[in-house]
Amino acid sequence: MHFVLQEEIADRLTAKPNHKSYGRISVLFQYYFKIDRFFDISSKSFNPVPKVNSTFVRFRPHKNFYPSCEIDLLQLITRVAFHQRRKKILNSLKGLFSIDDYKKLHIDENMRAENLTVLDYCNLSNELSSKRRHDHFEE
Repeated sequence: MHFVLQEEIADRLTAKPNHKSYGRISVLFQYYFKIDRFFDISSKSFNPVPKVNSTFVRFRPHKNFYPSCEIDLLQLITRVAFHQRRKKILNSLKGLFSIDDYKKLHIDENMRAENLTVLDYCNLSNELSSKRRHDHFEE
């Protein structure tokens, strides 16, 4: 699928970890799609002239690229993590994960939301799902 998007949105969709544009929307879209930027389009190319530039992008669905995870948990974790993006992940996701969980997943608990990869968020989602199933069976 090909789209012409506002340049700022294209920046956010294609941003990588450790970049200021990387956020929840980056993680969620990159979970589903490989997103390629082809070229920028000047606002002067349109009539009437918009106040922003555009970018031509392609979305290609991943074919089993990331581990399958429960999307509702992925959405929850990214919402909570990026709500206070400057907090360490240990503090922003307090109550969901322990230090042992981070160690098990090889995630530095001192990192911030924008430092984690899409794969890290998938692994956190799967860990939370596993913990919930385990807690359910203990009741």
